[in-house]
Amino acid sequence: MRYGYIEVPSGVLIKWQYFYLHNKKCYIGYTNVIHNKPNNMRILLYKSAFAIALLFVFTSTFAQAPHKINYQAVVRSAGGSIVAGQHVGARFSIRDGSLTGPILYQETQGPNTNQFGIITVVIGGGTVTQGAFNSVNWASGDKFLQVEIDVAGGTNYTDMGTSQLVSVPYALYAETAGSSLPGPTGPTGAAGVGATGPQGVTGDTGPVGQNGLPGATGDTGPAGQNGLPGATGPMGDTGPQGITGAVGDTGPQGLPGVTGPTGLTVGVTGATGATGDPGITGPTGLQGDIGPTGPTGVGVTGPTGPTGSGALQTFTSQSLSPANTTSTSAQTRTSLLLQPGSYVLTFSTDMYSSCASGCGYYKFEDGTTTFATGSIGNDGDYQPLSYTVYVTYASATTVYMKYYSYSGYNTYIQNSRITALKVQ
Repeated sequence: MRYGYIEVPSGVLIKWQYFYLHNKKCYIGYTNVIHNKPNNMRILLYKSAFAIALLFVFTSTFAQAPHKINYQAVVRSAGGSIVAGQHVGARFSIRDGSLTGPILYQETQGPNTNQFGIITVVIGGGTVTQGAFNSVNWASGDKFLQVEIDVAGGTNYTDMGTSQLVSVPYALYAETAGSSLPGPTGPTGAAGVGATGPQGVTGDTGPVGQNGLPGATGDTGPAGQNGLPGATGPMGDTGPQGITGAVGDTGPQGLPGVTGPTGLTVGVTGATGATGDPGITGPTGLQGDIGPTGPTGVGVTGPTGPTGSGALQTFTSQSLSPANTTSTSAQTRTSLLLQPGSYVLTFSTDMYSSCASGCGYYKFEDGTTTFATGSIGNDGDYQPLSYTVYVTYASATTVYMKYYSYSGYNTYIQNSRITALKVQ
């Protein structure tokens, strides 16, 4: 005879009365808690949307364990009224080690409540969404059952709480245990006078069997919602000196000098004689001397523009054809060997992966410094990527564009190019 207590989310205290073996079967009985029905255990949980009373019935044997757990629940509304004759949605998850431990197995079911609001299901017989029920290693530590319900019959589940599975479900371990021999029988208690004396001390627990094979890896859970935007980061450092500008235009023409004064005319014109008879035309008078040339004007010459640095050198490495990989190790897509000097490097490519949550990865580096890295998703649509960085090398250095995958998903790439503009 054993006694104990389980604290449930609503604060109701449940007391179990007995736990015993008979004909290689494991039985458990409980004190009446709700509706005065014997041999049942009911745990009342309250949530903001509705309430559900849970009734667990576990049965297993030490040979040919069915790998299933009977489960009953009474579904009630938030006001405590029974939800009768209605289709509801349920999801059950077995967690490992703690209330929030990893999910070893998960299934969904869609039972109907009866006229008393009771649903009856068999855990292990629903629609599996993660793991395998017969792969759960019951001997590897504590196990916890999480129950989620949607009273509307859909998949908008409300978490009704998680509680530890105790004693009976672990009878499933007897199917694969290293030994099924019982421990040695304890000594017989002294004969009492009158009433029968107490039962002897329970024998030592037998040796623990070997661990079973690990269960299959569960499916990746859905991507979480995006977090809130982070605070604006500090102002970055000042960028490198820009490239020398082109040669400036020729300066404007200087202003013309002032025109010099006109020179004096040499010789005075004589008086006009009296009009004579028409006769022979007299000779033409001498032309006066040309005046001196005025001084040349002095204009200011504009400054000469700066001399250009000449043609810039550009180096390119590219791989344009489509390619893909499922490797989790970084694969070189293209690379470029640079001689000593300063360069403006530009990495550009198109990528996508076979999973929408971002299973394809890229890395731009020179073997010592990683300039950029990240993941890409899109699930079928190429997405362009580009990254530019200023670098200076004192010796010959190779820069690389690499790509790889996560957990065997395909990562696709094309139009990959590295361009280096030498500025010094």
